Amino acid sequence: MKFLKGLTLSLLGLLLFLSLSIFGLVFTLNSTVLNPGFIIRKMEGLDIASLVEQLTNETTTEEGLPKELATTLTNTVTELEPLLKERINAAIDSTYDYLLGKRPNPDPAMILRNTILKKDFFLAIVDKLDVTFIAREILDEQLGSA
Repeated sequence: MKFLKGLTLSLLGLLLFLSLSIFGLVFTLNSTVLNPGFIIRKMEGLDIASLVEQLTNETTTEEGLPKELATTLTNTVTELEPLLKERINAAIDSTYDYLLGKRPNPDPAMILRNTILKKDFFLAIVDKLDVTFIAREILDEQLGSA
């Protein structure tokens, strides 16, 4: 009788342990990866301007990227970082709406077209980007060969 009682308690303890482990894992996933607010907060904390600056500094030294172009890219990204984060957050929200069952289909083309690839966003990039250096380089190459 003591053996059956001990076996039952052991099985119930194992079942409780497995249930709590699975619940903990699901709760962690729901609080982090499956929560759009968590992803958006992490995205807001990301300093895109410093990442671009670091990348352009590395490319300038390794591949011969002109310093003026690196500076122009860094300045443009710094100015447009809030708008870029806003568009990325909207794309994240739309994607999570589908993942959480709030939308019937994902339609990634529409999500990108309405957020990151929107016309006014690219116009803002072109307006802020100083292309005089790029144009000067192209003209020097064109006229230098002639």
